[in-house]
Amino acid sequence: MIKEINTIAEQENEIYGDKDLQELGEGATVTSEEIKVVAQKINDKLEVLAENSEKKAKTVKKNRRKRRKHLRKSY
Repeated sequence: MIKEINTIAEQENEIYGDKDLQELGEGATVTSEEIKVVAQKINDKLEVLAENSEKKAKTVKKNRRKRRKHLRKSY
């Protein structure tokens, strides 16, 4: 198995030399517009996550108040 790995690595080195593999995107061009689109998608997802976190925090606080109120009544 190690011989197979070494053979594959040698073949890749013959093809790519010191360059990165194609999967890593060497030589790919990215425009500023593409970056803006991706940044907006990330911001949208972060906004949704923040909203969900705020909703969860409110629910936790509300439940905590209910438990405290219930505990006070039981004393």
